[in-house]
Amino acid sequence: MPDEQSDSPIDHKHNCIWLHAANREMLGATTHLAQQLLHRHQNVTVLLTYTWNTKHQLNLHPRLSSQMVTNDSGSTARSLLQRFNPRSLIWLGGDVMPKIISELHKEGCKMTLVADAVETLKTRRFTLFTPAIAKAVRLFSTYYALDAKAATLLARLGVVASKIKINGPLQQGYVLSETREEDPPIVKQLVTGRPAWMAINVTDRELTAILQAQRVVMRQAHRMLLLITMRPSDEADQILALAQGLDLNAALWQTGLEIGQNLDVIMIPAQIDLTSCFRLAPLCFLGQSLFETGQGQSPYQAAALGAAIIVGPFVGAHMADYDRLYEAGGLRRVNDPNELATAVLQMSAPEQAAQTSLAAWTVVSQGAEVTDALTALALDQLGG
Repeated sequence: MPDEQSDSPIDHKHNCIWLHAANREMLGATTHLAQQLLHRHQNVTVLLTYTWNTKHQLNLHPRLSSQMVTNDSGSTARSLLQRFNPRSLIWLGGDVMPKIISELHKEGCKMTLVADAVETLKTRRFTLFTPAIAKAVRLFSTYYALDAKAATLLARLGVVASKIKINGPLQQGYVLSETREEDPPIVKQLVTGRPAWMAINVTDRELTAILQAQRVVMRQAHRMLLLITMRPSDEADQILALAQGLDLNAALWQTGLEIGQNLDVIMIPAQIDLTSCFRLAPLCFLGQSLFETGQGQSPYQAAALGAAIIVGPFVGAHMADYDRLYEAGGLRRVNDPNELATAVLQMSAPEQAAQTSLAAWTVVSQGAEVTDALTALALDQLGG
């Protein structure tokens, strides 16, 4: 019997697509592909598997089930087949599991292999190019190689060259809704008003630091507003008291709120859609990142929606995502309230905010063509 653990099982359903992230580097692309599949087709369910313990929040949709798979055996494959009945498999990365792949092939599951660069197809269990690995690789029906070296390795394993599609990297980002809902009143009132910066999903400890930074910002930018998006667990009275203790005038947003020149902080209730909130300010601080206990949050929604990102040093399992944006100039890192205030002042200049947000948006848009192709392929294999 398999020894795998399931994070959030879904019921047995038709039209299940199985996505497997074979290494940590592929997890971001795999979760993005899962979200895109679920967004494109309302009757699809997705099984997302991986081979290591992860702190990422993977159950991002009611039709998504994530599960760790470490045991390469026929019984593991049969258990997952019985439970989820996947009709399509996309295996992203190396560490091919021959017994699982063989069992899926026997059951007629349509399988696609996405080979990821020079480390592709290496495995903890076998030496590269063993007969078991080579045979398993040849059981796939479709092959995507993310660079020429990956294509060469596939060819050496016996894959016919004409079957290999050579593409660039896969997309890692946030799937934007194709429908546009009417902006809530707060957007209509603030988007053409005073300059503002936003703090998103901040912890109780970070609240004081954020408000301290706002005090420093206002010494040079007197009209600058701080918008704090509240979590469901946040107490407005607590935030109001902290602000008053720092001589800041704060208010909880409600329709008809008078945004006078003496208002310094606006708290945005949790029920207001976060997507709309990104239109309120050219830059945002992503919370849960300023102190050692922080676990961070994904930067991809902010990046995809055109925000200039500021973040602390503690982002937990999202470090690779932030490194990717940082190396491209797509965010600013800070370590304390003073550095945060400096970043807000510097990045509030329209040219600086635009440059940073464009760099981040470019990163999260890379690989869209390959991800779109895999989405279309998987849905076509379902007949959907």
